[in-house]
Amino acid sequence: MITLKDIINRKFNKTFRGYDPVEVHYFLEMMGEEFKKMETKIRDFEQIDIEFRKIDGTTPGQILAGATEKAAQIVIDAERVATEALQGAKREKDKIDKTITNLKFEREKIIHSFKQIVKKQNDIIQTYAFQEGDISFKDDLGEQNSDEEY
Repeated sequence: MITLKDIINRKFNKTFRGYDPVEVHYFLEMMGEEFKKMETKIRDFEQIDIEFRKIDGTTPGQILAGATEKAAQIVIDAERVATEALQGAKREKDKIDKTITNLKFEREKIIHSFKQIVKKQNDIIQTYAFQEGDISFKDDLGEQNSDEEY
C-alpha cells in the first residue's frame, strides 16, 4: 500500500528533456495532501463502522436488509388494511343499497294505500252527494261529471 510518505519522498531521475522538477514536486505535494485527507476519512469511517458493530453487532448491509424486510412487511400490512377497509365499505354500501330499495318499495306501498284511501273517500263523497240530490260531482281527475253518465 502506498503511504503519504511514499508520495512526498518519491524522487525521479532527471533527464535532459524530462518534466520540470518543480512542477512534479508541487503535484506530488498536492497528491500527498489529498491522500492524507482520504486516509483520515477512511479511518473515520472505519471507526464509525466499528462503533455500529459494537452497538448491535450488525453490519450496514444487515441493517439495510432488515430495513428492506421491515418496509416489505409494512407494505403487506397496509395492503391488508386497505383490502379490509374496502370490503367493509362495500358491505356498508350494499346495506345502504338494500335499505334504499326497501324504502322505495315502502314508498310505493304508501302511495298505493293513499290512492286507495282517496278513491274510497271520493266514492263516499259521491255516494253522499248523490243521496243529497246533487247530481254533479268531480271525478278522480277533477273533471265535472253528472250522475247521468253513471
